[in-house]
Parts: sequence; C-alpha cells; structure tokens
Amino acid sequence: MAAPKGHKAYPGAGRPKGSSNKAVADIRAACQEHGEALVLRLVQLSNSIDGATAIGACKVLLAYGYGKPTEHIKLSDPNDKPLHFTLTMGEPLHDDPLPTA
Repeated sequence: MAAPKGHKAYPGAGRPKGSSNKAVADIRAACQEHGEALVLRLVQLSNSIDGATAIGACKVLLAYGYGKPTEHIKLSDPNDKPLHFTLTMGEPLHDDPLPTA
C-alpha cells in the first residue's frame, strides 16, 4: 500500500532536508577553489566601459559582500494613503468553510 500523500513510505529514507545534492556540492567546491580569481575578475568588470557590465558586476560584489538589501513593499490606497488594518479576534463574521477540530 502506498503511503498517504505528504508522508514518506519509509521514514528516514532519502537525503536529509536542507542538505545539498552532489551536483550542487561539486559546483560550490569549484567556485570556492577559484573564488579569489572570480572576485578579482568581478572587480575588473566593475570598471568596464560598458555600463551594463559594470553595474552587473557591482551588484554581484555588493550582494555577496554586504548582503542583498531588504525589499520594502508600500501598500497604499488609490489616493496614495497608507492602508490601515484592524484584526479582531472573536466570532467569525460569516460561516467558516473550514471545519474546526
């Protein structure tokens, strides 16, 4: 009999969650082996006459050197006024389609 959807047929079988597969590990090892040369090449490209190449190289250097910046999302109404939310705990305002246990 097959295991129910979302459950492993054999608990503990397979690659542990979060571990990388061999292909990813090999690529990571190759990049780390050439890391210093790759960074130096990115620095050279950041001084490129071609603006798109220079900007691309700068973005990579900044993202990996300092971390990608946090993206902010502004929620506003059509008149550009901030949206306000109120969360009320209690009885539902309508019939809840999901059964409660």
